Amino acid sequence: MFALLLTIYIIVCIILIISVLLQSGKGGNMSSLFGGGGGDSFFGATGGNKFLNRLTTILAILFFVISLILAGSTKRAETSLMKKAGTTGQTEVQQESEMPLPGQGETAAMPVTETPEPAEPAPAAKPDNK
Repeated sequence: MFALLLTIYIIVCIILIISVLLQSGKGGNMSSLFGGGGGDSFFGATGGNKFLNRLTTILAILFFVISLILAGSTKRAETSLMKKAGTTGQTEVQQESEMPLPGQGETAAMPVTETPEPAEPAPAAKPDNK
């Protein structure tokens, strides 16, 4: 069921992209690439715009509905898998919190070396008065 719905979703996406690109805009449009203005006479003077507008609206509604269905089915599938496994995801967090932090626990102590004292500052350079 999920694979079928995903296939329909991809087909709807492709057709939606094509229908948006074929719509006539205020300036130059993609429909002129496929034979100039001759494509407009196929649907009549304004029939193509109405058809493409309706097609785009229907495809957009299908796109959103299928998106919500896919999102809901994916979320349900994840929760059911977690219930089947009998884990809630907290075991990893508990194991990580029990691990000692760096510098704590049974770690080899680093030898402490003394930092050398800074040397005396160099004498200030005297300006040459020439």
